[in-house]
Amino acid sequence: MSDVCINCSVVGFSLTASYICIECSTGCATCTGTASNECTSCIQGLLYHSADHTCVSVCPDGFVEINPGQCELCSSITQLYYNHTCVSSCPLKTFRVHNTYLNQDEC
Repeated sequence: MSDVCINCSVVGFSLTASYICIECSTGCATCTGTASNECTSCIQGLLYHSADHTCVSVCPDGFVEINPGQCELCSSITQLYYNHTCVSSCPLKTFRVHNTYLNQDEC
């Protein structure tokens, strides 16, 4: 039986700092390790959740797709999270609160 040579530049494989070719977790295009929270980018169709370093199909509550393909917190102190978007002021019948878990203001 012969060894199979893997090209680490192929999507889903990465070269570690110690020059070892590893297979990334499912959904990762590139990674720093084999766990799902070690992704550095995602395959097409998935979003990179920057806080958890995971690939997701939809941004979780509190996060929005700010940069194409990336789930992030609302970036500015003047922006508030509301219903998967960043807004400059809370809509009628909502009010500003601080989410201490995510450390951002929300409506």
